[in-house]
Amino acid sequence: MVTCFDRRLSHAVAIAFAAGFAIAAEPVKAEVAYTVLSFDELEGWAEDDHSAALTVFLYTCCDMDDPDWTAFCVYATAQPDALLPEDS
Repeated sequence: MVTCFDRRLSHAVAIAFAAGFAIAAEPVKAEVAYTVLSFDELEGWAEDDHSAALTVFLYTCCDMDDPDWTAFCVYATAQPDALLPEDS
């Protein structure tokens, strides 16, 4: 006689078994292609306000906790022409 517990147990085992196969499966690899463009080839680049974008970047740099950004932010804010938030 199959009880409700037996059915639940068999379902749990089946799910765990399927999950094990999903974890052990090879990751899917995607084809990635990119093209290096010059700034002139970027749509809207000439019309953007780069000074304003740099000011916002410098102002929000301190909010970035990622170590990859920390060194970049230190470098950017150390430039003699950097308009730091306390300067504005």
